[in-house]
Amino acid sequence: MEEKLLPVGVQKEEYASQPKYFRLNKAYQFQELLRFGKFKKTEHFSIRFLNKPESDLGFAIKATKKNFKKAHDRNYAKRRLRHLIYKSKPKFQGHMIIIAHKTVNAVKYAELEKDFQSAISSISKKL
Repeated sequence: MEEKLLPVGVQKEEYASQPKYFRLNKAYQFQELLRFGKFKKTEHFSIRFLNKPESDLGFAIKATKKNFKKAHDRNYAKRRLRHLIYKSKPKFQGHMIIIAHKTVNAVKYAELEKDFQSAISSISKKL
């Protein structure tokens, strides 16, 4: 079986993604997060988060049709944000929803990463 081609300069262990069970997919998880969660807005995305010490990190990414008309643009935004989460592995335990703004696809990845790190650090201070 052929091995999957990796992007240039990326090692195999860096490319491995987290399991899908880290993703939020139950209605009660979203309702709890929307009802009791806190909100942090940045330039390129918004984060709604809820600290749950008894659980691991769970996340969902939302790219609306209102902001991204084409499906491939929505998928690209989700892919970029998902990679940020996998790469940074936030330290707090709980759930988060990341809502992409229109500017997510237009900025360079380094700027997006810097914005995400500052948001995660301010969230960690609030907890």
